[in-house]
Amino acid sequence: MTPQITIRVNYYGVLREITGKKSDEIRLESGSFCDLVEILVKRYGDPFESIFSNLKEASPQVNIFVNHEVIPSERILAIKLRPGDQIDLFVPVSGG
Repeated sequence: MTPQITIRVNYYGVLREITGKKSDEIRLESGSFCDLVEILVKRYGDPFESIFSNLKEASPQVNIFVNHEVIPSERILAIKLRPGDQIDLFVPVSGG
């Protein structure tokens, strides 16, 4: 049995509206960011799947910070999360 890790995910803007909360504590079987996305999509459905669908692209629809450090899109899938990490997620606002 692999040890679980617990992280905190903070939601901002439209993500807070979708989830109905400011944050979640989430347990992961591994430190994989992909595992985190899978849990969030299962928990919050289509809106999260749509937002996270293009993580591999140059300009994803979500800004991701790990422990207050912005994570560039080219690195996000390689991130290994550790116990106690704080993840901040927000969708950039656009318009004019």
